[in-house]
Amino acid sequence: MTISFQNQVAVVTGAGGGLGRTYALMLASKGAQVVVNDFGGSVKGDLNSNSGATRPADKVVSEIIASGGIAIANYDSVENGSKIIETAIKSFGKIDILINNAGILRDVSFGKMTEKDFDLIMEIHLKGTYNCCKAAWPHMQKQNYGRIIVTSSAAGLFGNFGQVNYSSAKSSLLGFGKSLAFEGARKNIFVNCIAPLAGTRMTETIMSKDLVDALRPQYVTPVVCYLVSKNCKENGSVFEIGAGWVAKVRHERSPGYFFPLNFSPENVETHWNEVINFSNTKKNTYPETLNDSITLVLDQVMNKSNNENHPQANEINSSKIFKMMDSYLKAYPKEGKAIVNKIGCIFDFNIKTSEVTPPNYFYRIDLKNGNGSIKEGPLDGADASFTLSDRTFVDMTTGKANPRMSVQKGLIKVKGNMSAMMKFNNSIFPRITEELLAMNTDDAILAYTQGTNQTSNSSLKETSNSSSKETSNSPKESMIVKLKQYDLKCGPIIENIMNQIEMSSVQKN
Repeated sequence: MTISFQNQVAVVTGAGGGLGRTYALMLASKGAQVVVNDFGGSVKGDLNSNSGATRPADKVVSEIIASGGIAIANYDSVENGSKIIETAIKSFGKIDILINNAGILRDVSFGKMTEKDFDLIMEIHLKGTYNCCKAAWPHMQKQNYGRIIVTSSAAGLFGNFGQVNYSSAKSSLLGFGKSLAFEGARKNIFVNCIAPLAGTRMTETIMSKDLVDALRPQYVTPVVCYLVSKNCKENGSVFEIGAGWVAKVRHERSPGYFFPLNFSPENVETHWNEVINFSNTKKNTYPETLNDSITLVLDQVMNKSNNENHPQANEINSSKIFKMMDSYLKAYPKEGKAIVNKIGCIFDFNIKTSEVTPPNYFYRIDLKNGNGSIKEGPLDGADASFTLSDRTFVDMTTGKANPRMSVQKGLIKVKGNMSAMMKFNNSIFPRITEELLAMNTDDAILAYTQGTNQTSNSSLKETSNSSSKETSNSPKESMIVKLKQYDLKCGPIIENIMNQIEMSSVQKN
């Protein structure tokens, strides 16, 4: 699918050279109107004194215009981020894309580092990103759309000698970006972090010439332009990028070790190797240092052909389920109308790829209008909304998980009308099985719609009856029965705690 930025406005900070320049050029070549921001300073952040020279931002703007694109220069420091965004609003009327790329270096060992060395790096990288995002945020919220890139680095992920200030700022930006992604998701504002490995005037001071040549900025740009496109639904993620290699970064913890509650420091020492054991992982799959990370990049570049013939599917199971439901409603309008008459609600689902990531897939089940329909979101005006992981949605739909218990465990976040929330369950549609989910999407849809042919009404009734029986014997009630059977002294206390949790969950919802 062609990626276009036609009728979109992009702001790229630090775009006078290196990565920022390549971002601006590619965005403009694909139709974006670009604000090319560059302070015109040195790598250390000092303003260049050669007043007669053409400013870096002007050079890039000239390149864009010469190629038939639209761009305007801005010379403010990101310390004045509001002025940068104001340039976009005054010149083009809006802002759709913000790439926070501006940065400086003041590399020095910690013992020799001055307070100015530390503060200036934090001011430009962390506070500068905050300034620009803060100014762009209300505009993106108002238009219900935005794409933001936050630039971290391998030094932010792993630390690096002589870069305590830089690593601190770049590490802080990881938390900044991930948190911003949570807040922006509902307004279709997606925020992702990148840790680029590229040969620029900043990195050439710490890399050899051969490595700088191998890590050209042009090898990072296509990934960033995809991340800020309408086509991309990724949100709240971190990516290492370099030399044509792209990888998503995640945290990992060891299996750990459970100590008895009266454990001592000596017990910790005895079992320390079990606490830190990552024996089932490969060194460069979960890198711990900047060198590990660079080694992985170069290894991947050298061996990139190994996996070229093994593409992997990336469709989540929730997407397949929604497609099956949608096909059912279209294939059986009469049954769909009956469901609408019975339910009369609109449900929104904000699906996460894991329990710890923000939502990046949005679906709406409209069982209030017409014969029912499924749409992609995010949209406003639902009677009830559910935020949950792909795995939890699959378990809930296939009947493996009890929705009420999932809410109590915090696996499902619910919002909206209480009576509407209670109406959604896995009995609304004919049963979806793990066998169906194991098929490819087209075969699953065909099997699902054919399997429900002429029996959909009775199937709905049977599933509904079955569901009501299961609900009457919830996990909580089963636990209470067992507590009474064993006549445990703690039984009444546990029962009271479970009731309090259930009441608290209902009140929060």
